[in-house]
Amino acid sequence: MTWGAESTLDTQQAGISSIQAMSGTKFVVSYSDPQNNTIGTAVVGEVSGTSISLGNEYTVNAQTSNHQLAKLSDDRFILTYRDDTDNYQGKAIVGSISGTHYYIWRDSNIL
Repeated sequence: MTWGAESTLDTQQAGISSIQAMSGTKFVVSYSDPQNNTIGTAVVGEVSGTSISLGNEYTVNAQTSNHQLAKLSDDRFILTYRDDTDNYQGKAIVGSISGTHYYIWRDSNIL
């Protein structure tokens, strides 16, 4: 077995809350960023050989916890989380991936 070089998320002490493979080469990672008031953050990654490229970090503009990612298709996913700034409501948002970028649509409360 051989290992490629490590890739580092642009944060310290972030507990990875969820990771979801999107295809044979792409994945999404979500976490609460402790250096940014536990704001929910997600990053798209891409694997090429033994190298990992990470896209820009995107935030959901809320202090979050309990992240879960689910793949809808190779380029769409849903992120559920607890919004710690809105009475700990469960919320869900849909994301769409283009390259190593993703786009988020409006969040919704989970009833």
